[in-house]
Formats: sequence, C-alpha cells, structure tokens
Amino acid sequence: MKLNSFILKYQNYLIFICLNLVLTLVYFYYYSQFHLPIDNEVMFSTFDSKTYQEVADWFINGKVTKSLSIRPILYPLLLLIFGKTFGVFGIWFLNLIFWFLGINFIFMSLRKLTKNIILSSFGVIIVIGNISLIALTFHAITELMIFCFLSAFIYFIVKNIERWKEIYFIHGFLFILILLSITKPVFIIPFLICLLALPFYWRQYFKNKVNILKLILILIPLIIQLSIMKLNFGLFTVSKISHITLNAYFIAQGIQEIEGLELYDARIKAMNFSSSQRRKYLIKHYRVFKNNYIKNLENNIYAEATYLKFPEQLNNKYLADKMYKTNEAYLYWHKRFLWLMLLAFAICIIRKNYWKALILILLSLFCAYYLLTSAISFWQGDRLVLPAIALWSVLYVFIVYIIFEGLLISIKRLFLTIRKNKEIIS
Repeated sequence: MKLNSFILKYQNYLIFICLNLVLTLVYFYYYSQFHLPIDNEVMFSTFDSKTYQEVADWFINGKVTKSLSIRPILYPLLLLIFGKTFGVFGIWFLNLIFWFLGINFIFMSLRKLTKNIILSSFGVIIVIGNISLIALTFHAITELMIFCFLSAFIYFIVKNIERWKEIYFIHGFLFILILLSITKPVFIIPFLICLLALPFYWRQYFKNKVNILKLILILIPLIIQLSIMKLNFGLFTVSKISHITLNAYFIAQGIQEIEGLELYDARIKAMNFSSSQRRKYLIKHYRVFKNNYIKNLENNIYAEATYLKFPEQLNNKYLADKMYKTNEAYLYWHKRFLWLMLLAFAICIIRKNYWKALILILLSLFCAYYLLTSAISFWQGDRLVLPAIALWSVLYVFIVYIIFEGLLISIKRLFLTIRKNKEIIS
C-alpha cells in the first residue's frame, strides 16, 4: 500500500527519471558506435562551424569578418561562453543538453495533448531513432539548438493555447520566435507575420503600461542583432544568409540547368542579378524552377546522412545506410500525413474541438514552412530538415490520436444507437 501511494505521489518524477535514463542509454550506445573523439578538429570540421567560431571570436577581438554578416549572434555567444569556460567538452555538452531538453519538451507536449504515456513515448521513439540528430552533438552548428527551441515553442503553444487572448501568450510566442530568428534567420518571416496580431491586444497595453515595457524587453535581442548588421554592414536585416542561399543555390541551380553553365559561373551570374532581374528570370523560367524546387524538397528529406559519414574519422557506413532508409520512410509518411492531417482537422471541426484544430493548424503551418523553405538549398544531406522533427513528431502522433479518438467515439455512439433501437423495438 505504501509503495502504491509513493508511486502515485511521485509518478511524474518517476516518469521523467525513466525517460531521461532511456535517453542516456540510447545516446551513449550510439556514442560508442561512432568512435568519434570530442575535440576541436571534429567540432569545427565543417565550414559552417568555422563561421560560427569567427563570430564568437568577434566578441573578443572585434574583428569584423564576412561570417558576422551571415551568422546571427546567439549561438556564437553560447559557443564563446561554454567554449571558454569548459573547452570543447563544454560545446559538446551544450549540444547534448539541447538534445535532451528538446525530447523532454516533445514528451511533455504529447502527454498534455493525448494524456497517454504510450502515445507520448511514440513521439520520443521517433526522435531518438534519428541517428543524424545524435551525430550533430559532435559539431558546433545550430541544428540542435533550433530543434530544442522548436520543441519548447510547441510545448508553450500546447500548454497555453487557451490563454491566446492574454498578452502573456503573444509575448511568449514572439519571444521564442525571436530566439529562433537570431539563430536561424528564416524565422524572421513568421515573427513579422505574428507582429500583426499585436493590435488585437491594444486594450491590454493601454490598461497596463508595464506590458509595453515587457514587449520592449522581449524585442531587445532582435534589436541588438539588427543594430550589429546596420552598424557593420549598413543593412537593416537579421542576416544576409537567406539572400546568399537563394542566389548561390536556388537561382544558380536554375541558371546552370537553363544555360548549361558550370555551377561556379552560374553563381557569379546569380549574385549579380538585381531584384527585378531575378524576379523576371524566375517568371520566365517558372517551370524549371518549380521542378527544381520540388526535387530539392524531396532530396533534402530523402537525403544521405552526411554527418554519419563526415568527418572521415566517423564514416560509419552501417549507420549511414540505416539513416538513409529512415529518411526514405520519412518522405513516405510526410506525403501520407498531409491527407491524414486534413482528416484530423475535419474531425476536430465536426466535434467542435476548436483548440485542437488551432493546435493542428499552428503545428502544420510551422512544419510546412520549415520543410518548404529548405528547398532553396541543396547538397547538405539531411541536415537541412533535421530540426523539423521537433514539429512533425508531435504533429503526427497528435493526428493519429485525434483520428482514433474520433473513431472510438463514433463506434461508441453507434453501439448506443443500436442498443437504444433494440430497447424501443422490444
């Protein structure tokens, strides 16, 4: 009896202890398979990691480089703090914490949505089955940080969706989007769209002037990033990376195919396009760019596990092949769940579960946005879409829950109707 009461009292703590024990065992199992050292040579073996390191160095020596124009400051600042304090092990531990926190947020989100530990565990299984995500803990790049922020974003929405009319909700929503924007600039567009919602809260701002101060404090990280870009490069933008990626990858890819140029020459031509020239070129060769876009999107999802082959010390062919097949399965299920999402949404509307419908819409929009924006780039392996697993692991399990819940309720109503009819006849 005492044991039962103890378990009931500390049930939540025990669940999270078990969850994180499993995560620890899984992580260090794969760690043992990688045979990869935690050192600076591996941590900064990629071009992107070197650019983040250059921005981290800028905080100390003030030397402005091209990297500062393409890498927002948040991740480099964390690299500086953890790297200087604990060395390369500090950076590895930072990435590891992002992995752990992200999965915990996913579990908590699904537990709140489904109130079912088994279904919540499915979301966890999806994520820990992604070996590429684990391999990224050895690299000083932002994907695990974005994964963690997206997971936290989902949990915030799920936990507070019924408070959407309160200023607290829009402030929390905007703050996480700002953190995402100064990590991965592509999120500045959703942030700007969400700013349009602020006028709907104007009464709360005028009722309590402290709310205006809170909004200003929330905006400070973004203001700092914009100021750095304006002072050093004369541009009022978060980063130049989106512009460079669009031209050096997507536009250049089209030019290469249309004009039969080498990619290097195509990139030079693309970078020299004015906005109007680029727009006209896209319209004129719409079909080519449309086909390339769809091809890039599928190739980014169904991609090689680059970080299970790189650097050369790793090159684990078995794990890379396994992850490649997993990515193939991802592409298959993404296509199927597009239709299942519509079914789940219809069920929510029919049953007047508007909160669930709203959560479905938000998760679907952000998941679609992340995956679709990845298609302007290519040749990056599965890295480009990896953080999106935070979104779709929750979304897909939630869709399954809604559909099965709807089916069970329909079956229950059917049996009750049959039973009632029998009673009337008798």
